[in-house]
Amino acid sequence: MIVTALVCLTLSGCEQAKIYVYDGDTFTVAGERIRLLSIDAPEIKGACAAEKTIARMARNELQRLLNHKTVRIARTGTDRYGRTLATVTANDVDVSKAILAKGLARAWTQKYNHHPEPWCL
Repeated sequence: MIVTALVCLTLSGCEQAKIYVYDGDTFTVAGERIRLLSIDAPEIKGACAAEKTIARMARNELQRLLNHKTVRIARTGTDRYGRTLATVTANDVDVSKAILAKGLARAWTQKYNHHPEPWCL
């Protein structure tokens, strides 16, 4: 899904850009894959029907949060897949916190304990 936003990729300025939203915690802008810091959203190709449903809801919420907003990206590094880890705000709203508040993601723990995700229990 593609949305349009005023994206601030650097401290020096912002420009109109198209954002491709993959799922509830990952999007691409200007060729850069961005992973929202501190949350883990369900996978679009999830392990169960509930995960897939919540994943679509999370993706739609991320699209809504970013669409036609001023988006600021504060990078903190990269993950093991080469995605940029970042705190993202849209019109001064922390996108990760907004998705968490709706129950469409869980807090990122940085540990995989081989337990089913909460949405598949």
